[in-house]
Amino acid sequence: MITDGATLGEIPVLRAMAKVDVVLWNDEVRNEFLLQTVSVYHWQNRVALIPEHYNASQEVVTEATDTRSGLSVTPITYSGGDIDSVKHIKSKIYINETPNPGEGAFPEMPCLILGGYYKGETRYYRVDFFHADENGVRTYHDLLRNHHYELRVEKILTNGSGSEEEAYNSTTVNIETSIKEWNEGDMKNVIVDGEYWLRVDPAEFKLAREAHEATPDTRAERFSLDDYFFEIESNTEWKIDPNTIVYTPSEENDWFNLN
Repeated sequence: MITDGATLGEIPVLRAMAKVDVVLWNDEVRNEFLLQTVSVYHWQNRVALIPEHYNASQEVVTEATDTRSGLSVTPITYSGGDIDSVKHIKSKIYINETPNPGEGAFPEMPCLILGGYYKGETRYYRVDFFHADENGVRTYHDLLRNHHYELRVEKILTNGSGSEEEAYNSTTVNIETSIKEWNEGDMKNVIVDGEYWLRVDPAEFKLAREAHEATPDTRAERFSLDDYFFEIESNTEWKIDPNTIVYTPSEENDWFNLN
C-alpha cells in the first residue's frame, strides 16, 4: 500500500515478456531452406507482475513464475514482412514468461513451427526450446521475462512434415538447432531523445588484441569464423560509419574503438 505523502525509492519493474528470434544460421541452411512462416505455440496466458524467482544481486530471473493460468491454445503465425529476406525473423515475437513443462507434456509445450520451401516443396519443422549435451540429454528452457532467445537453425536433416499440424504432433527431430540466451534485464544504458531511444548493453567489451579470441563472460561472441559482434538496439535506424572505427593491432592497448 502506498500512503499519501510517502516517499518512494527506486522501484525496478521487469518487463514480463521474452523475446524470440529465429535465424537461418549458415549459408548451407540459407541456400536450401527459404523461411516463409513461423508459428508460436503454447505460452502462459497470464504473467505475474512481481516474479517469484528473482536474484537481485545478479539482476536476473532464475525461473519462470507459474501463474497456473494454463497455456494458450491458439497459435500465432508470423509471415510476409515479418520475415526478413527469408533468412530470419527478429524483434517480432514476444511471449509471456512461461514455464516449460518439458517433453513429458508433449506436444503441449512452448514450441515453434517453421514453414518454408525445401527442395521445391513447402515443408514444416517443429522446434522446441531445449539444448542437448554430448550424451543427448535434453534440458528444456523456461521462457524467462526480459530474456532474449535466438534460435539458430544450423542444419536441415530431412524434408520435414507436409503440414503444420503434422509437424506439431511429430516427435521426430527433422532440424538441427541451437539456442543462444541473453538476460536483458541489466540493460540500463538508455539514451532518450523525445520519441527516439538508444540502448547499449552495459557490459564492457574487451576483445583480444590479436582479434581471434573474445574475453570470457562478455556479450561479444563468435558470429562466424573471423567475426565478432555485439548488440546495439534502437527504435530508429542508424549505422556506425566504418571510417570512425580505429583498428590498432600493433599496440598493446584496446584494438577496437567506436567514436
